[in-house]
Amino acid sequence: MRIVFPSAHPVLTGSAGILGAMLVAAGLAAWRHQPPAPLPADAPPEAFSAQRAFPLLAELVGDGIPHPNGSRQNDIVRERILKAFRERGYEPEVQEAVVDRRGRPFTVRNVAARLEGSGATTAAGPGGKPGGSGSPRSAVLLMSHYDSVPEGPGASDAGVSVAIILELARLLRAAPQARNPIVFLITDGEEYGLLGARAFVDGHPSAQEIGAVVNLEARGTSGLSLMFETGKGTAWLAARMAGRLHHPGTSSLMASIYRTMPNTTDLSVFLRAGYTGYNFAFIGGRERYHTPDDDLAHVDPRSLQHQGENALAVTQSLAASDLSALAGAGEAVWFDFLGSLLVWWPMPLTLPLGLLASALFVWLLFRLRRRGILSFGRALAGLGLSLLLSGIAFGTSWLFGALARNLGWIVGRNAAVPAAVVSGFWLAALLGILAGVLILSRRVRRPILEELAWGSGALWALLALAAALLFPPGSYLFLAPALIAGAAGLAMTWIPSGIAGAGMRFRWDVLVTLFLAACLWLPMEILICEALGLAPTWLVAARPALVCVLASPLLLPLRRTSSP
Repeated sequence: MRIVFPSAHPVLTGSAGILGAMLVAAGLAAWRHQPPAPLPADAPPEAFSAQRAFPLLAELVGDGIPHPNGSRQNDIVRERILKAFRERGYEPEVQEAVVDRRGRPFTVRNVAARLEGSGATTAAGPGGKPGGSGSPRSAVLLMSHYDSVPEGPGASDAGVSVAIILELARLLRAAPQARNPIVFLITDGEEYGLLGARAFVDGHPSAQEIGAVVNLEARGTSGLSLMFETGKGTAWLAARMAGRLHHPGTSSLMASIYRTMPNTTDLSVFLRAGYTGYNFAFIGGRERYHTPDDDLAHVDPRSLQHQGENALAVTQSLAASDLSALAGAGEAVWFDFLGSLLVWWPMPLTLPLGLLASALFVWLLFRLRRRGILSFGRALAGLGLSLLLSGIAFGTSWLFGALARNLGWIVGRNAAVPAAVVSGFWLAALLGILAGVLILSRRVRRPILEELAWGSGALWALLALAAALLFPPGSYLFLAPALIAGAAGLAMTWIPSGIAGAGMRFRWDVLVTLFLAACLWLPMEILICEALGLAPTWLVAARPALVCVLASPLLLPLRRTSSP
């Protein structure tokens, strides 16, 4: 008996496949966007435990009194930090300096402590600058600040990070001695213009020894600990992170976007002075940033755990490495895949990868043409149809954004965005793709599956090549799906026709490409909306439009059966 499916079957099957892939990718993105569970106080001694660090935080800022630079409470918190270092076997020092800010003098009091290394040294540049001959640059600097804004107690900004550094000071002292010395620096006056960092770079003797910096910050009270900023030598720095961060949250795109923003941290002072390193922060709950609600009650222990794990991993990695290698290190493209795997490659490799993605689709076109499936003209038509569908999806997504603003679902340009509103942009883009495909399938008399399958992938290959040329740090968003789409499309052409005719009723290559693209783009969507809100709306609408066009071939039948 032969079963004949109704004409609507491809749309239903394709829609189910698209929604399934997108929902699974969204679920994975949301799941992996959560920080890890805090380890208990009886965790292995070599592991960082939030439960061991939390009492330190409570002792530092538990009274909930703001402690800005120059205040009496600032002095009290500093004494608590000094006491904690001494209890861990260190001899901390206070660096007192007067720093000018816009013609007004500020007195800052930094706290510094040191853990000696095994004695290996590397060379520094002239005058103590990194990268040449002179004083050794073999020390690792682990840094945060202890002052708060006058408006809030600063439990997360940056009490959490100070507690982490104190706990790491204990943990690292108990561990086998590392190659490089580690300097722990808790700065003062960060909130008034990075004053303590400036005082350290300009006047502290240990500044001449620093080869790499790890800075810990917060712009909220919860969320993942993100590595959002680096200096030069990112290829070397990415290699130190790969395989060491158990739950990485970072990308070269994130670091590149941050460089365009006016925000600064203590690391900014070091970067301007020629240093390099990592900057970690969590940004969830940013509505409590610099407010009275930045208190102990709103600290997420999971964020404390994640920030501590990341700081421990990179500090140990740097302390065990030859920091002189940073002098000749190049730049890299890097990203985490669903917070599980850190992928990176040297930046000069980006353009060859973009050319490879385009070459795969040229090769695919020649194979399809040789088999009589697709001509050059129809391939160009497929590329044009993909562009048209992208435009339709952009229009429907943008209209949803305009409607959401008019209905008050989006408040302000940079306010936190509800997940339902973000999902609405993507659903509107998918509906636009569905409407466009249904209109095309009714108006075009011949099958257009192969045209759209090739055209949507080729569009992404061209975008990958353009990104590789114009914006390498963000090129991975296009390169990875384009390479997979080209390779999977070629693999489909080698499947024997008998097997395909017997039961292959679905374009699995297209589905895999769509799923991979969604797994890369949806976590970025969560982060961007969490950090920047929905400004501007057209850019928010463009992202789902580009991803959803990959779904268009799934809404068409594999072949059109002729009438008996």
